[in-house]
Amino acid sequence: MDNEGELKAQIENKTKQAKKKIETSWPLLYWSMEYHRNSKGKKMDFNDAWFLIDLYKNILKWPYFVAKKSAQCFISELMIVLSLYEAGVLGFCIMYSLPNDNLKRRFVNNRVDKALREIPFYVKLYDDAKGVKRTELKHFGRGSIAYINSRNEKEYIEIPVDASTVDEKDRCDMANLEMIKDRMIASEYGYQREISNPSIEGYGVDYRYEQYSTQGKYNIRCNCGEWVVPDFFVNVVRQVGERKWEAIDPNYVKNQTPDINVYCHHCWKPIDRLKKGEWVEKYPDKLWVGREIGSLISKAKGCRPGVLVDEWIDVCGHDQKTQLFYNFKLGLAYTSAGAKITETSLLSCQERYSFPIRKEDVKGVLFMGVDVGSVLNVVIRERIIIGSVIKLRLVLVTTVASFSLLRDLITYWSPKIVVVDSKPEIHSVLDLKEWNKHVYLTKFQHGLLKIQINKQERMISMDRTCLLDMVKESFDKQVYVIPEGFETIDGGDYVAHLKASTRVLLLDEAHPEKSYYSWEHSMPDHYFLSESFCLQASIIDPGGNVLDFYKKWVVEINTEKDKVVKEVVRQTNESEDSARSKLNVPIGISPTHYLSMLQNKYAERKKK
Repeated sequence: MDNEGELKAQIENKTKQAKKKIETSWPLLYWSMEYHRNSKGKKMDFNDAWFLIDLYKNILKWPYFVAKKSAQCFISELMIVLSLYEAGVLGFCIMYSLPNDNLKRRFVNNRVDKALREIPFYVKLYDDAKGVKRTELKHFGRGSIAYINSRNEKEYIEIPVDASTVDEKDRCDMANLEMIKDRMIASEYGYQREISNPSIEGYGVDYRYEQYSTQGKYNIRCNCGEWVVPDFFVNVVRQVGERKWEAIDPNYVKNQTPDINVYCHHCWKPIDRLKKGEWVEKYPDKLWVGREIGSLISKAKGCRPGVLVDEWIDVCGHDQKTQLFYNFKLGLAYTSAGAKITETSLLSCQERYSFPIRKEDVKGVLFMGVDVGSVLNVVIRERIIIGSVIKLRLVLVTTVASFSLLRDLITYWSPKIVVVDSKPEIHSVLDLKEWNKHVYLTKFQHGLLKIQINKQERMISMDRTCLLDMVKESFDKQVYVIPEGFETIDGGDYVAHLKASTRVLLLDEAHPEKSYYSWEHSMPDHYFLSESFCLQASIIDPGGNVLDFYKKWVVEINTEKDKVVKEVVRQTNESEDSARSKLNVPIGISPTHYLSMLQNKYAERKKK
């Protein structure tokens, strides 16, 4: 018995020593193991989560951290623990940004408030703070945490902060996120953390990870001695045909084998995907510590290789579902075909002519589009006829520093219609409209798929995504003409701006039917907008018949409409006239946008 008691005492002593070492060396890891409980009220479980242990050990040392992640990899839990520790122990004022009000309330109510009510240690720190206990702001321990709706600009100008966390960055308002660094000017810390499921390449969290971070990836050593970064398309599946894939594991059976093997691509033997590995930095000297965290290193049930194969086989070939699989299951950015203005599309529009065109060589009607920012980005196009086809030829691309210089440019070129962004310089553009009767102001109106023109007030409105769709289609269908050597226009900025934006699906997980497409960008896209306003100008004065300019588009739309009408009739037994009347075709609408609208309408009718 004495020996048993002595052994027990030794074990207890070693346990205390181990805990003390963890508390001293890795305080956040200690805090998470000793005090924190997850959303199910359970203690943190780090078994088979070596990649996660490393983050808890080291994140306090990293002033700048970005994680491009899959779903179910427990990184949001890390951010919750980190924010509570830095507020409660270090006395930080923390700004925690979330995409919108609904997600903010759900996150705070289900994840944060529950912890503050049910975890005794947190209850004491929360009560001792004797401060604000609202959804938006919580005093906790020595510090405070402000939970911010990224779409509310006012919430970014109210408080100074020591640290910022942006959760689900790719669904946040990027313009408002730019104000975060201004909130930290007075702090000696200024820590920034960003996490998100990525969306498209070169945007949001993918842009931060690729351009600014160390690009850390988790490496696992196989028994053969080689290191492996688990990759679904290398180590789990292989392509056996067009849009056809199979699991490498011969024991895989669809919907029956969730725990199939992951294979080392050096020796082609199974490798333990959850074994202890190492984070390896591609660019160790970069400012931001970056982590790419995919499903294959997570122990969550939904991340098991067989489950991923089941889903990939189902979604492969479906563009929208493929994007969601990449973003949420693999933690990878994905740009679908047709989501950007491409080099190929631009090359198809080029013609040999002198550029910039001299005024005396202009034969057709001119249109001007102006994007308003720190400078004014200007595009001028000329309506020409090649054969019997109406096209818009690029005449001038330039920037001017002031509205007075813009007036000189308008006076010199005398465009038939000038469309100018109404924001942010509202007073200057109103003065411009007052000065010249050919100037129209434009504003974006979400959901307005048909161009709305008020000629009396000289105002034009349209949905932003729909309008930019039309610009892309103008390039794709060679409605636009650009000169040979277009790559060098304005030092390359013209092409860079056109290619900066990508059409991305903004997913509303709680209400998928409310998901929508939007053109998003991380780099400047001013000339893309100038082109869109120039296109609006050409629509205001279409040359007598609005259908001439859109003749091919209208034919395509009506062809697709006929297909949808026939399908509605087949499925519902409704009369063709009745089905057709419910699917009216607006004039001057992007075919891409209209087809999406038709699909949504048909889906709604099918449900009924």
